[in-house]
Amino acid sequence: MVTSALAPETERILEECANACKSFLAWERQTILVGNPTSEEKEAHRRNLTWLLRITRLFHSVAKDPDYPDKSAVKWLEMWLWQLEQSWKTIYEPVEEQEFKRVMATFAEDESRTPAAH
Repeated sequence: MVTSALAPETERILEECANACKSFLAWERQTILVGNPTSEEKEAHRRNLTWLLRITRLFHSVAKDPDYPDKSAVKWLEMWLWQLEQSWKTIYEPVEEQEFKRVMATFAEDESRTPAAH
């Protein structure tokens, strides 16, 4: 259990993690998603996202410990983890065009079978 002497330090570390996630996602949006990234920026993105995912998962597992004093930390760590995982999936595991068309066709079929609301 985090003792009262360690609680402020632990809170500071988790706050730094949150700030790192915010900064990274802002940089990702501007440089990778909207910009025209260089090969070095692409490599830096992959490397930094990999480490942020690892660190956030580690902190999440610590916060899930029943003895961890701040129960709210689990929820916001899950939020950051979800955002980082979505970044990874969007950039490094994109849906193939053929799969996208198959899913959209299935969705269109389901829509045509649904009676219109009046």
